[in-house]
Amino acid sequence: MDRDPRPAIAEYSSRGPCNMSNLGVLKPDITGHGTSIVAAIPSSSSPRRNASEAPLLLQELKHFIIPVPGSVAGTIKSYNSSKVNLQGVTASERTRTFGMFSGTSMSAPHPSGIAAVLKKARPQWSPSAIKSAMMTTADVTHPDGTQIADDTTGLPASYFLMGAGLVNPTKALDPGLIYDLTAMDYISFVCGLGYDDNYVNEIIAQPMQNVSCASVTKIAGRDLNYPSFLVTLTAAAPEVEVRRTVTNVGEASSVYTAEVIPPNGVAVEVVPNRLQFGSVNQRMEFRVRFRRMGGSPTISSSGTQPELQERRTVEGSLRWVSDKHSVRSPIVVLDGTLNLV
Repeated sequence: MDRDPRPAIAEYSSRGPCNMSNLGVLKPDITGHGTSIVAAIPSSSSPRRNASEAPLLLQELKHFIIPVPGSVAGTIKSYNSSKVNLQGVTASERTRTFGMFSGTSMSAPHPSGIAAVLKKARPQWSPSAIKSAMMTTADVTHPDGTQIADDTTGLPASYFLMGAGLVNPTKALDPGLIYDLTAMDYISFVCGLGYDDNYVNEIIAQPMQNVSCASVTKIAGRDLNYPSFLVTLTAAAPEVEVRRTVTNVGEASSVYTAEVIPPNGVAVEVVPNRLQFGSVNQRMEFRVRFRRMGGSPTISSSGTQPELQERRTVEGSLRWVSDKHSVRSPIVVLDGTLNLV
């Protein structure tokens, strides 16, 4: 079949923003393959097919191409060079034991498996470290340099569609730097949302119960040590500073330099813009300042996703680059004069 090999966000894929975006946390996190996945199914749950349907399914299976493993949140349509091999499989077996499915139920198992592989390879990593590794090494372009597109519009996909990008399992094994989070960080975030102690303690597992938010240093969502940045700028508050801490999980002696692609109409300053590590697991903090230049963030109508124009949203990125690693984080800046959702 004549299929475009370049990845695109499926038209039915869930996309942001969500209420978490109002709290300074960008969603979705990441994108993965979830369209037309050829999967084995138990015979007890196989769909009933009559004789006229079987040839159509077989024709599809002969020509469909197996997607490369991906991750959750967004659902991507993409095909790799190796076709499904059905040689030696009878017609009845093909229709009984294989099915072609799309959606979150196909996309979610891929990152789950990738996370398991990362945990096996890096047993000391926390769930947040694994998430960071997957997000900061995700791809936003096809190997030929083509940007991941929105299947609905054909335009480059925004971060509200694809999150940090398409998960890359090989790169995630060696991210260089990670943005880690502890349970206490999340408690500080939840307490900062204004919930009472009873509610906070209901969602905290043993042995960390009986937390009193009055004794907790609260943090805003934008200061959660997340591997992405989402800030809101207004005329009344045209400048925002956020903090992040990165942990060196690459070479003991390494130097990273900040490379910023600023959103249109927004000045971005990283302080310090150079991080020098001398040991593995060394942690270093940096700040990122966002400042509106002139009026509202500049929105270009040419080649821009409609939802970005509607919400007056601009995008950029921050990379920490060494001689061996590129640690990328998406940046989204919202015009706070408009309601996000």
